[in-house]
Amino acid sequence: MTGKKESKIRLEWLKYKSILNCDLSHLETVNLAVENVRCMLEKGPVGLLYIYFEGGEEIEEEYGWEVYDNLMDYITQNVKKWLREQSLEFSLFKHFARGESFILFLSESGEEDLKKLGFFFRTNITESVKSRYGPKLAYALEPRFGYSFIFQQPILRIERLIERALREAIRKSENPFRNKRNYIKIRELIEKEALEIYFQPIVDLSHNGIYGYEALSRGTLPAFYRAPTLLFQIARESGCLIDLERLAVKKAINSASSIGKKKLFMNTSSLYLQNLSREIRYILGWLKIENLSPDQVVFEITEKSAITNMSFFKSSVKTLRKMGFSIAIDDVGTGYSSLEVLAQLEPQYLKYDRSLIIDIHKSHIKQELLKSLINFARGIRSRIIVEGVEKKEELEVLKDFGIELVQGYLFAKPSPDIVEKIPPESLSSNNSENKSE
Repeated sequence: MTGKKESKIRLEWLKYKSILNCDLSHLETVNLAVENVRCMLEKGPVGLLYIYFEGGEEIEEEYGWEVYDNLMDYITQNVKKWLREQSLEFSLFKHFARGESFILFLSESGEEDLKKLGFFFRTNITESVKSRYGPKLAYALEPRFGYSFIFQQPILRIERLIERALREAIRKSENPFRNKRNYIKIRELIEKEALEIYFQPIVDLSHNGIYGYEALSRGTLPAFYRAPTLLFQIARESGCLIDLERLAVKKAINSASSIGKKKLFMNTSSLYLQNLSREIRYILGWLKIENLSPDQVVFEITEKSAITNMSFFKSSVKTLRKMGFSIAIDDVGTGYSSLEVLAQLEPQYLKYDRSLIIDIHKSHIKQELLKSLINFARGIRSRIIVEGVEKKEELEVLKDFGIELVQGYLFAKPSPDIVEKIPPESLSSNNSENKSE
């Protein structure tokens, strides 16, 4: 065989190899996905999750190709590891046309599953890159995701179905919820620690005293960011949620040195607690500085945040309990906190949502719902905390039902100053006032 012919064969082989495999990530390209998708479609629709790194080209230009290649290989290995931990049926491929992207095919997945997994990957990729390469490179990466579904259509080739679904997922990734301005503002807020903590007391009716305090975060930059729900929603959509939650936990602990031996309730997402191995050293350090102990801390979890892997999350919760921390489930009764979550986590506290006790003295249905929850809480050995108590008539009903822990504007509004005593008139019911007249 002549050298010229060998060279031609070698070039053809390299061309074929580059189409089917990515040297950088060692992943097969989407061209080899056809058979995998064909098999998955036999079970039902196939979910497609597209993960794209917008800042990839800029990173290579600034840091060089060796750093970029090492970074992409590191991300690939982490994505594979996380997928294995999720115990999902999946196929992971490299998108050849766009060098900084992955395509994930998932069997038997719904829209919420894909959204949760997308948010999970975006946040965890940023966090893992930050821990290894530093914050500047991590935030330059800017991971995005989009998703779509592939449905069986016998008259169309599998290749065509994949192409259509991929176009839809790419379109969604190019129209993310967040925008550059929000991302920059959130990063500025975090870097400047422009977060203020407000405390609202939780009252123990059995002793007419304060049982603990819920720490609530308020942004101190533009007024737009003072609303906590909006602030944390933007942080989630910008891939900055864990950084913002870490700051909120730090500021809450730093501001709680004067609570004595009372409880400190802190709102955290399941995503933050799933990163427990990285976060716990910070938490323990801050507690030690303020002379607080883990058995004073209660992490409030709401299922509005994605619990992408219940067994892994349950393990994190178990670790927290062993260390002395407690768990509360927030928004119980609103539909966010499912029975599965309550059964799996066995929380020490259930926080009953304000929407279900508004004018409870006028609603027989709301009273029956509360009775059911009280029986359920007793069965799993949890204590109920009723939020949002604003009227004495509501308080009367709660007392009649034997509720001991309450919070709301009737007792004290959230304040940057820690309230040390509840006004006696807030604790008395209308009935007791009438009897004294």
